[in-house]
Amino acid sequence: MQQGKKLPFKVEPSSGSGMRNVLFVAADAISDCSQNELANSLSSLISRGWTVRVADLSGNVTAALGKHSSWPTVCKQATSSSTADLFRELERLPGRRALVFESRRASELLTGAMTRIPEIYLVDGGMNAESKTDLLAVHQQSTPDMGDGALYVPCHGVGISTLNELCNVTTTVTYKKSGFDQGVMHERKVLDAVKDLLFSPVYYDIAFQIPASDKSAAQPIELSFHTGDDLSVSIEMYAVKTSGSEEEDVRRKVTTPLVVHTRQ
Repeated sequence: MQQGKKLPFKVEPSSGSGMRNVLFVAADAISDCSQNELANSLSSLISRGWTVRVADLSGNVTAALGKHSSWPTVCKQATSSSTADLFRELERLPGRRALVFESRRASELLTGAMTRIPEIYLVDGGMNAESKTDLLAVHQQSTPDMGDGALYVPCHGVGISTLNELCNVTTTVTYKKSGFDQGVMHERKVLDAVKDLLFSPVYYDIAFQIPASDKSAAQPIELSFHTGDDLSVSIEMYAVKTSGSEEEDVRRKVTTPLVVHTRQ
C-alpha cells in the first residue's frame, strides 16, 4: 500500500523471472578449460536465466556465463580478483544473490562472506543424519498357540508374562544429507546445491510499479506480511528498467521509503 491505496503486485518464487546472481567458487583452479564438467553441472542455472560467475581460490574469475556462452572461451578469458572483491561485487548486485563454495578452505572465507551475501551453499559432503526404522513388531506370550490361531513368538526372552506386548525394536542408519546449519546450507554435492538454488522456498520477488509522479515516489510503500510462525524476514528494494526503456543501469538507486509490518 501507498498512502492508504493498494498497489497491484506480483509474487514470483525463487524460480521466477527476477534477477538472480550466483558466484561459484570451485575446489580446483580454473586451468583446464577443455573440461566441461563444471559448466555442465551449472547448466540448469544458466538455462533458467541465472547470471553465473566461476572463481577459484587462486584469484581467477570468469565473466558471466550465459545461455549462449562457450565455457572454453569464458574460461580462457578469466581474470584475477580477490575473493573479498568478488564478495563485494556480488553484494552490490540487485535481486537474489547466492554463493556456492566447493572448497575445503571455505571455512576460512565464510565469516566474511556471511556478512555480505544472503545465501551461502557449502558443498562439503552434507550433514550427519540418522534414520530410525521400526522393525516388524512380534507379539509374544509364554506359551505359543499351536492351534488354528496366530502363532506368537517371544522376542524379549523368557520370563515375560505380558501377553501381546510389542517388541518395539528399531534399527538406526546413519547417512549424509543436505541441511541448513549456522547460516549455511551444507550440500552433499554440486548438483544438490544447484537443485536447492532452483527450488528454494526462502526467496521471493514481489514486483510492483510505483506511480510515475515525483510526489508519489517520495511516499512510503507499506508491505504487510502475515506469517504462521515467528519468522525472520529480510527485504531489499531494487529497480529494474521497464520494457522499452533506454536506461541501461538496472542497479539504479531506489529512494522510495519502505515500511514493513509482520504479524502472525
